[in-house]
Amino acid sequence: MSLEAIEQENTHESSRHPSEQAARTIEQLDFAAESFVDDVLAELESTESESGATPEIVAAARDDIDLEDSLAAITRSVVASTEDTKNKIETVADAHQATTSYAPIKVGEHFLPEVEVRHILKAPSKERRALLEQFKEKYVYQKEGIALLQEHLVNTVQDNPDLTLREFHGKIKAYSNIYGFDSEYRLKAFILATEYAKRHRAVKTARELFPDDAELFRQLLGFAPEGEIEIHDGPMTFYIRCTNPHDYARIYYNSFVTGKEIGKEEIQHAGRSTGCLRYDCRIEALSGTIMAKNLKGSLQDNPIEHDGTTRKHEEQHAIYNLFRTRLAEEGALIQFELAEDWENQEKPLREYLKIRRATRADDWAKDEFLAYLRAGDETQGVVQRLKVPKSKGGTYDYLVSDRERVVDAFVERYGEDIRKMIEDAVQDIYTHDYHATLEAAANALDDLRAAYYSPDEIVGLLTTEPLDKWPKVVSRLLHE
Repeated sequence: MSLEAIEQENTHESSRHPSEQAARTIEQLDFAAESFVDDVLAELESTESESGATPEIVAAARDDIDLEDSLAAITRSVVASTEDTKNKIETVADAHQATTSYAPIKVGEHFLPEVEVRHILKAPSKERRALLEQFKEKYVYQKEGIALLQEHLVNTVQDNPDLTLREFHGKIKAYSNIYGFDSEYRLKAFILATEYAKRHRAVKTARELFPDDAELFRQLLGFAPEGEIEIHDGPMTFYIRCTNPHDYARIYYNSFVTGKEIGKEEIQHAGRSTGCLRYDCRIEALSGTIMAKNLKGSLQDNPIEHDGTTRKHEEQHAIYNLFRTRLAEEGALIQFELAEDWENQEKPLREYLKIRRATRADDWAKDEFLAYLRAGDETQGVVQRLKVPKSKGGTYDYLVSDRERVVDAFVERYGEDIRKMIEDAVQDIYTHDYHATLEAAANALDDLRAAYYSPDEIVGLLTTEPLDKWPKVVSRLLHE
């Protein structure tokens, strides 16, 4: 469809709400731009085919006229023209929304909480209360916008896993205009979109290379499955359905990374869970893509349709984890790079390490606490097992592989001079602070037990809460 045809069609849609018209028109513009470029390529290939020239001659001719650069220029021109039109449409749609419903942040306004706080503190005392109320309203509104953007992106990539970076950028920009995201947040969000695109491409590539489920399993995990398995591809995950308890336990305990021996106790313990999401993988590009389902019986007795809700929940969790964690990690790294000295670098570095630790250790430790709680074990025994490092025979040292990885990555990026600083920070967050978090979580569990909460009630209350938030959640619950 040509741009003229789109414009003509839209003249017959005056009854539509402006935001619906905008969304429909933007979608059509995207389609028209992509179709134009596709038509150019198709026409070129047809001409080359009809010419009767050999592939060598065609390749030489393409080189002589710098065909790739020419096509790139055409594509850039079409995209730029389309984006300009889309931006105008979005501006009109946003303006309509702003005039038809109250919003504390105006369309196109940038709201930076840290800047606003400094402004409030510098204001005369008699003005601070009113400014603070305005700040709270805008802050809550923007946080809601961030949550809505994440929700929208999660739902969108589940419906359309092949979402392009340009489409990601358009969605991020649209939300930014309405909710006041500044350029730094938009940069972090786009980095996030790029990370998703990399994961999605890695999943597709791995599946193309290893179409056989058993071989893909071996490549991902480093061992051949003992029992019957099947693997389903998600937008950025592999959903591994295991019928063999030993296969599932090896995934559950990350034994392909930690080297942990899997015996009857581990199989029994892992068997209490119905599924898990694991970060580590033998292929670095596929880290964070492995989901496993613990089946009771054969694949024939457990058709994939029975996993509908569970599978969707785990896929959403994986995407949410990427969006929340990577966005927070990138934000902390940006703050680290912007800082001019160690005094200002220490806070974002510690924040980065805590975020990183949460997905690599805290979530695992939470699973262990709740699993042993169901079995009636004492919480302090769990703490002691989780604390033992691998160098001393520990089998729950979840951070053993990440300590060196983090230090090496920072040294490679920022130079050898920073090594001691990074090693000290890693030791503090990955050992001292982590152990303190384990102790506090165990005490929170004991407080609930002392208040006569049943194991099932405790699991229901804490299973969705981050491990380091357990003490606050329990304190609020018991002292309401």
